[in-house]
Amino acid sequence: MASVARRAAIWLVTGLFLCGTGLPVAAQGWHEDARYGFKLQPPRGWKAIPLKAEENWLVAKYLCPDKDHWTDSNKGSGWTWEHQSELMVIAFVAAAIEKGKEGEKVEPPEGVDEMRVLTNPYEDYEDYLDRTYAGGGFYVSAREKDTASDLPVTKLEIRVEKLATTGPKRIVTWIYHAEGVDFAVQAEVLEEAYDKRKSTLLSALRSFRTIPRTHGPLPTGSATEEGFFISFSSMKKGTPVERREKRQASELALHARAKRSLPQGWQAREHERFLLLFNTDPSSADKIAASAAALLAWADESLGFIGPEEYVRRPVLRICATSEEKESLQRGVRSSDSWGFDLGLEIVTCKDERGSTGWELDWVNQRLLDLWLRDRDEEIWLGMPGWVRHGLNSYVEGARLSGRKLKFREDLWLTEDFRLGMKQGKHAPLRDLVQMTGGQFLDADNDFSGIWNRMGQADALVRFLLSPEAARKTQTKTLLFDYLRSLRDVVLELRGSDEVQEKPKEPTTEAEEEELYRKRAKAWQASEREQEVVKRTFQRTFGAWDAKEWQALEKAFADFVK
Repeated sequence: MASVARRAAIWLVTGLFLCGTGLPVAAQGWHEDARYGFKLQPPRGWKAIPLKAEENWLVAKYLCPDKDHWTDSNKGSGWTWEHQSELMVIAFVAAAIEKGKEGEKVEPPEGVDEMRVLTNPYEDYEDYLDRTYAGGGFYVSAREKDTASDLPVTKLEIRVEKLATTGPKRIVTWIYHAEGVDFAVQAEVLEEAYDKRKSTLLSALRSFRTIPRTHGPLPTGSATEEGFFISFSSMKKGTPVERREKRQASELALHARAKRSLPQGWQAREHERFLLLFNTDPSSADKIAASAAALLAWADESLGFIGPEEYVRRPVLRICATSEEKESLQRGVRSSDSWGFDLGLEIVTCKDERGSTGWELDWVNQRLLDLWLRDRDEEIWLGMPGWVRHGLNSYVEGARLSGRKLKFREDLWLTEDFRLGMKQGKHAPLRDLVQMTGGQFLDADNDFSGIWNRMGQADALVRFLLSPEAARKTQTKTLLFDYLRSLRDVVLELRGSDEVQEKPKEPTTEAEEEELYRKRAKAWQASEREQEVVKRTFQRTFGAWDAKEWQALEKAFADFVK
């Protein structure tokens, strides 16, 4: 009997063969997509940006090489922000939208409980606007019905002003209504630069044409077109072998979609721990991948007691040549309201011109720890109190590969803030710190320096508990690990003891799964539940300690920090 991953591979590759790759091609300056049946001429010199695997409704994206600037003079801050104009094409396939209302149920590979195809999560372009630009306070300032390129077209001008922290924007979108599909060709530009860029952008918008679809009918999200979605809930069910196979099948499908959407100039390379996608020099990509792989190996070894039987999926590690490309990729078409949880399997970064002293790897390392923890043990990942979450994140952010050895640098700003607080007697006793909820941990008490002091203290405590000094002491050598084990047990107990347990509907798309996790995160961050988690975990870990043991911990910690 074939495994889930193997059957999924056969099923997925067969589907891709049947529908054709339909990759966009450049022909004499034109962007042509025979799969969707359109072409347009992006502005000269604008760079094609790859499409994220989960954004199957976004079919083209280009970035202006020149930067415009906006200075926040009204609020008196004096900050100046950079912005690069973007051109996107978003396809709203009527059949896919109709399927998306319920989710097309298809026969899954063996071992997958239920599978639904990936569909466009938006009903139309204005629904996309509502959910993407809500945080920026947009409004439609002009609307016109017209005809262009022998197609009916709706022309919109949108202003993004309120809460637009990086500067007011103008969005000009022409929605071409073709047979079975609406193509929204959207140009976003800084308001102050609109007059300068207007003719260039309008020229690109006018250039849109439909062409014959030579790679079959319009994509509708069917199983043979887009791959499939396996919810994380499904990946947690069954035996360890069954869970591994489901995760490998999900990983395979996401990797196939990511490789299929690569624009010209990008390379794909299979790595033991990642799918590596890059358009920078190979040596820089190799260095980033080696450092990231070393961090995952550290997690396997140092935190290996967490979910030892669980398979950690290989993320898509996408390395851009410039920070501008990275930022364009990170500005996805999803709302940013995610309660701090990024559920995707893709990590986007770029070559850091500052090398190992730069901050790019900080972000990569933090995302790697999140992905590793979620796949290893979702309960620990969701229920972790603020002090230990912040401390672990800060610890791994500083991980850098030196030769063959992984070293962990400190956040010197936070460390110095904490050392100063210790000298002034402003630091919290450790017994109080480890009993803080997230709200208490981040409470400024009308003194913002208090937050930085507690952050520095939490970072230093986690660093101490992972240090060789702590490993040499009976009291502390397994203390952090004991705390995390107790945390997981408490979270499971509280979930099991709820009088009424809501059984959420099994998510069928990435969007539904994100919404489920937002709700779960809010539930765990509710004050009563969080207080009970912190209280019980403290009792399990430290309940038998007396005053002398706390004094010994304070002394060992103080000696480490000095």
